[in-house]
Amino acid sequence: MISQKLQEKIIVAEKSWERASGRYPEGDRRRLGPTFELADLYHQSGQRREAMELLSSCLSLYESNGLKDEKKLDAILERLAVALSMDGRYPEALPLFERLLEMRRLRHGPASLEAARALCQLGTIRRSMNRVDEAERLLSESLEIALKHGRKGEKVQSMIYANLTGVYREQKKIQQAMECARKSIDLEERQGGADSLKQAVRFNNLGRLHLDLGQTDRAEECYLKSLEIRTRHHGHYHPDLVHNLVNLGELYCAKGDFDRAERHLFQAMSVAEKTLSPTDPMIGFVAYHMANLCAARGYYETAEGHYHRALELIEKAMGTYFPEVGIIHLRLAHLLQRNGLWELSLEELGRAREILDRVRSLDTPERGEIDRLMAAACRELGRNKEAEELMQRADPGKGGDPNQGDGAGDGTR
Repeated sequence: MISQKLQEKIIVAEKSWERASGRYPEGDRRRLGPTFELADLYHQSGQRREAMELLSSCLSLYESNGLKDEKKLDAILERLAVALSMDGRYPEALPLFERLLEMRRLRHGPASLEAARALCQLGTIRRSMNRVDEAERLLSESLEIALKHGRKGEKVQSMIYANLTGVYREQKKIQQAMECARKSIDLEERQGGADSLKQAVRFNNLGRLHLDLGQTDRAEECYLKSLEIRTRHHGHYHPDLVHNLVNLGELYCAKGDFDRAERHLFQAMSVAEKTLSPTDPMIGFVAYHMANLCAARGYYETAEGHYHRALELIEKAMGTYFPEVGIIHLRLAHLLQRNGLWELSLEELGRAREILDRVRSLDTPERGEIDRLMAAACRELGRNKEAEELMQRADPGKGGDPNQGDGAGDGTR
């Protein structure tokens, strides 16, 4: 649901766009203004597919007519790149962000706030594509520029700190991530955005860090604050709410409050299916968390169905070599071992290891989990020497029974 004021603006813009489409031939430059205005309003209302289609038309109109309005081109490129990235289409968004950075450096200077913002956006897309170290470099470069602008640069600084929060979290630098999260919140408040949608993102980031530290009550407080802000701005059915609802579902699942977790995850799926394309990877991420909840409750057959749906959607959108794809194969291996399907579980574990080794270096617990599950399968299949070697690798100096510890697991990590 969107506000009545925004809905009224959309109705007016749609009529203006229809008049322009009927009056001017296809490709006429006079179509650009009404098309861009409607695309921008669609984006604000969460109608991202419609916005992307119109923004692509805007870019085509601009280029085919040889227009020289760099300010307009800047706006088109930024909105289209952001829309594509929010839809998970990172390879398509990347060259647009690179073009935007080059334009802003030429137009405003390499040390300008405009260039810093473009660097931040480029760093963010690199992080989304699992190039975390490269993202850190770009964001740090962006921050260095923005800090030189002092108070004038605080809006961009807040944006950079928010994105560095995610980078440091993925690098397991939780203390640095926490510092960045708090700085981004403080800076946003100083800019008068205590109740802004950007602040909703920042509270959501802070909540995830508290959850990483096991501080579930603080995490819940941050998540609820973020959800409250977004609901006030967007109503109860908007794609931006899906992240908040999933995070709350994950939190309640971790606390063992399965009924509340289920309510939030079902609401997340309802919102996602009503506001996103059926092939949107976000639906896959919701399905993944629903699978984790079902596994935690012992509904293994239902969990397997959710995992397969998640795998299909995420792999199609993000490619095979994406972290969650590897994790889903790992979770499926847990379920297969529960059913005594040891050979099939080894196949899933092999896929998990290959994917996760390529997209990120495995930390000790994750690597150990895969090795212990492989060892358990090998032992059941009579491949005892292999099992012993895997256990030695999982727990150097220990060896022993692969069915102890994480052996057959429960798929709820």
